[in-house]
Amino acid sequence: MDSTCCNSELTVPTHTSGTNCTVAMGPSATITMGAKPKLPRQGVAGVPPPSGQLLPIDLTSPVKKLSKSGVINAYRDACTEAKIPPVSAWYYNPNSEEDSEENDPTLPHHFNPDQHVTQEHLQSLGVLVWTGLQTSNYTKNPLFNLVKSDRGYHYEEVVTVAPGSLPDYDLKKKEFFNEHLHEHEEVRLILEGGGYEDVRDFEGRWIRIHITKGVLIELPRGMYHRFTLDDTNYLKAVLLYQENPIRIQFDRNDGTDIMEVRLRYKANILNRDTSLKLTSSDLNSMLEGLDDEVEMIRARQDMVDATLSEADLCAGSVATQKQTQCGPEVVKDCMDPYEADSMELDSVNLKHHMTVVQ
Repeated sequence: MDSTCCNSELTVPTHTSGTNCTVAMGPSATITMGAKPKLPRQGVAGVPPPSGQLLPIDLTSPVKKLSKSGVINAYRDACTEAKIPPVSAWYYNPNSEEDSEENDPTLPHHFNPDQHVTQEHLQSLGVLVWTGLQTSNYTKNPLFNLVKSDRGYHYEEVVTVAPGSLPDYDLKKKEFFNEHLHEHEEVRLILEGGGYEDVRDFEGRWIRIHITKGVLIELPRGMYHRFTLDDTNYLKAVLLYQENPIRIQFDRNDGTDIMEVRLRYKANILNRDTSLKLTSSDLNSMLEGLDDEVEMIRARQDMVDATLSEADLCAGSVATQKQTQCGPEVVKDCMDPYEADSMELDSVNLKHHMTVVQ
């Protein structure tokens, strides 16, 4: 049975006029449309995507303007209230108990214990995921149409990945699992079956995302990823495009690392706030460096203390000798002027050296 998330209304501006279309999100998932956008026929250059203006989302009252990240968060909150679970994601273990030699990518490949990944972490990598979408009549799904409108997706195709359904299935299956990137966003709504999207995190580790029926996922352009079916060995999905449907993948190599789309992804996502992303090894190295500095300061302090003690002994010895020769009352007067000035200067230098070291 298909599930829906909430009973709120979404107000979505169309592309062609100021008339809005109201989407009622409820068990019936009905849609009341205003003026419909005029979409081009297949084979004709696509309509330019929206200018990036924020969508007015009437989730409660008053109307709030939200970016797409705001849309996903609002939708996730509604799903939480409806107790619809988020997408399942975890760090990929190439040496898992069920497949220690990594011979079968269709197995889950969990760590023990599992290393769970949150949707918030996926979103920080540029991966957007919605769950619990109805699929029996996906063309009337409110969130599906909201994302299409917001991103300017005017073309779609339904693809089935399964033996006997996809030409050159064995070859395609291997190609999909090669690490690659696209110059376009990869957006798909899973209608039936299931599979895994593996994406690289900030440190280059693989995160495995289980995409199943009702999941809508968007991978950003320029992101390294790979795809495989799960153990059901079947997946049916609708793919979205801003222009004519294209599925060109660039397998990872030295050339893809310097592609403009890759460099933009690194600049906008991977290198964002990197100064705040410290690993435990970074912190340990910093602490070890501080320990070394403290030891050096202590060693210098010991040297200063020893030097001062030696100076005190020397000064005492000189004073004793002068006292023997001249008497205690005239020690200073009896000292050679140059010798007295020298002792006074040494004392000043030692105090200054100690202050600098401390």
